[in-house]
Amino acid sequence: METREFSASVSKTLPPFFLVLGAAGACGVLAWLTWDNALISGALMVVTAVLCLAAAILAYRLLFRPVMLRVGPEGIYLKRLGVTLPWAAIGRIERFRISSGDTLFELVETDEQHPVFDERTVLLGAAMNHRLGLPTLCVQMGQYTGTPEDFEAAVRAAGGPEIVVGEDRDLKAPTSI
Repeated sequence: METREFSASVSKTLPPFFLVLGAAGACGVLAWLTWDNALISGALMVVTAVLCLAAAILAYRLLFRPVMLRVGPEGIYLKRLGVTLPWAAIGRIERFRISSGDTLFELVETDEQHPVFDERTVLLGAAMNHRLGLPTLCVQMGQYTGTPEDFEAAVRAAGGPEIVVGEDRDLKAPTSI
């Protein structure tokens, strides 16, 4: 059994980085121009700070290329949730295409509720996916280095569950920071 690691995709991270950086600059300039009005400039400075934080996170992903997804004998590690989903908690993995042409892998939990699904970050991630119209837990390989075939090979090499091909779905592509 081997472990395979995937980093954030540069091609998917660079456009949001420049977008967020530009928005932070625009809000900063607007805050400076409205300096006489403390309420407006203060609100714009808060937005600028939040956007600068988002830009810093994206810059970290671009510069240091941290592991965002790891598939190994212990299960699937998702950095955005900060947890490793053990193989015992995943009943099957369903592969399907969404309307944008990207491939998604839905991680379907087993019939027996595993404690990892009660963790706060997993519950928040599932709630966010639900709001976006996505499966409860999913992996979009377009966000990471590697292809869907690389993910499938990593799951097989790590001794994960069977990957089944599902029907195409009319979903919007998820985005993440």
